[in-house]
Order: sequence, then C-alpha cells, then structure tokens
Amino acid sequence: MQIAKHSMDCVINTANYQLGFTPYSDWSDEEFKVLLGERFDESSLNGYSQRRSEDESDGNRQYSNLPSNQTNQANLLSPPSSFSDGRVERQPQQSSNINRRTKRNVGVDEVCKAKNRSPLPKKLDWRAQGKVTSIKNQGSCGSCWTFTSLAALESAYLIKKNQKLDLSEQELLSCARKNGCKGGTAIDAYNYFLKRKGVTDEQTWPYAKKETVCLPKPFMKKYAPIKDYCLRGQYVHVNGKPEVLTDEEIMYIVREFGPVYTTINVDDLPMKNFKGGIYHSKICTKKTNHAVTIVGWDEQSWLIKNSWGEKWGEDGFFRMKKGENLCGINTYIMFPII
Repeated sequence: MQIAKHSMDCVINTANYQLGFTPYSDWSDEEFKVLLGERFDESSLNGYSQRRSEDESDGNRQYSNLPSNQTNQANLLSPPSSFSDGRVERQPQQSSNINRRTKRNVGVDEVCKAKNRSPLPKKLDWRAQGKVTSIKNQGSCGSCWTFTSLAALESAYLIKKNQKLDLSEQELLSCARKNGCKGGTAIDAYNYFLKRKGVTDEQTWPYAKKETVCLPKPFMKKYAPIKDYCLRGQYVHVNGKPEVLTDEEIMYIVREFGPVYTTINVDDLPMKNFKGGIYHSKICTKKTNHAVTIVGWDEQSWLIKNSWGEKWGEDGFFRMKKGENLCGINTYIMFPII
C-alpha cells in the first residue's frame, strides 16, 4: 500500500512520466541499491591514464600491441597470469597512490573526437536501424557496468561491421574486476578486452547473476576485439580544465560512434517504479551510481537502454529529459573503438 500510495502521488505530481508496479516495486531500498554498480574511482582513472599514455612517445596512436614495460601502476593492462588448471588470475585493483600529474593531464585524444560536425538531426534512434541488441536483466547484482560496456560494443559491431554478437557479461563480471557484483566501470571492461583480445559469447559462458571463478578455457572462442576505447567528460581535460560535456557533443559522438556508455544517479524511488514517458526527477543528484546506454535522442529526451529486463520501463528502455544534466547523465561517457 505504501508503494502504491507513493506511486499515485508521483503520478499526480509528474505529468511527463508514468509510474506503476514493476518487477522492482516490492524490493526494499536496500535490495534495489544492490543493482547500482557503477564505480568510477582513482584506480579507474589511473587505468585510463596509462592507456592514453602508453604509446604516445612517437605522437601517434598505435593499436597493434599492448606495452610490455608497464610498472605496477598499470596492472590493469598487463597480461593475465595463467594457472596450470587453466584458471586466469583476476587482475588486482590498482593502488590509490596514483600519478596525480598524469591524471590531471589526461586530454581528449584525436581518436575520441567526433569529426562530423554537420547539423544534427532532431531525432536519432539506433534501434530503428537495427543497431541495438536485446534487453537483458542483470539480476540482484551490481553488474550494470558489464551490460552497458557490452551493449555499446555490440552496437559498434553492428554499425561498423554489420555483425550481431551476444557477448558474455559473466566473463567480465568474473574476470575483469574483483568483486564485480559490487561495481565497476567500462574502463575495467575495455582494458580486459584489450589484454584478452575479446571475450567469449553468452552461449559459451552464460550469465549467472553472481560472481563465479574466473575460468576462461582455451577452447572458448573470443569475439569482438577492440583497438581502443575513449573517455569523455569531467575526467579528461580540455585547455587544462575538466571537459564540460554538452548535450550537443554527446549527440555528435552518438551519431558518429554509435551508442555510448554513460552513468546516472538512481537513488530515488520513482525510477524503481518507472513505466513510461519522459523521466524527469527532482530528487536525483549528480552523484552517479548506475551505468546505462544512450542509444539515441529525440527533441526532448535521451533514449536509453537499461539492464533491468523487458518488464521494466518501456520494454526495458526509457527516456530521460535532455538539457539539464539530469541525474548527472552528462558527467562522462565511454565508447569502444573497433
């Protein structure tokens, strides 16, 4: 009754979106917060800083090989150790004692800039072009970062190579970061892709909704290698200052590169009960904690893919109001280069 009353109050006070009973409506706040697993910390930024600086000595981006002379600060980029039984040692998280000068000086690499600056369309929906893969469900695990990282990559392969993939979130959850159900970020995912040269597919290693032993087998075929990946927003710098990521710049990037990984704050109850319309919260903060995929836009809103199953929102997707960095959606984005 309390949920129903709260939902009715919100419907009365919000004309642009609808609330109702969803698979999460009877979850406690504590249960719901388990889903919110986007964790961008100093070790994440250090991993990206090392990636950006590893092959810049000659002024050119090199994609063919990973470096072999990284220090302990670059553990995320070193090849995984193998045991005799085939297990792969999960990469340790980096120390918080990072190179802060390098962190401050991370800029926007040329490969990460949208070159097409022609007028943007009022609407763009990669779903309408068949370039967005199906909705999945992360279950009671803070693994949104794995689903969103792979959603962007699967779309990139559809757009650039017309190749449809269903990649294994479980491999990332079990191998890319320790305690993966407690959170991670696309930096963990894409650095793992770089060192493993891809991951296996969902059929070979299906999602278990929990962390399992990191046990990739030699016979597991690997898919979707990437050349690089990009971070844009407040953690990189333009003219010596943190980049302020505008709606327009995000749209240029989504048009040129395809759907992107982004992050929002989902601390408020209405999101748990969201059924449809254009989401516009007066409660959420800019402190982000959940990874989602921007798959396009219309005149009023972002079009977003979630990982809470098809029975939530608009068949698993939702729209969020543009124009005001709502819930921190403009904080940063990431996307792979294939």
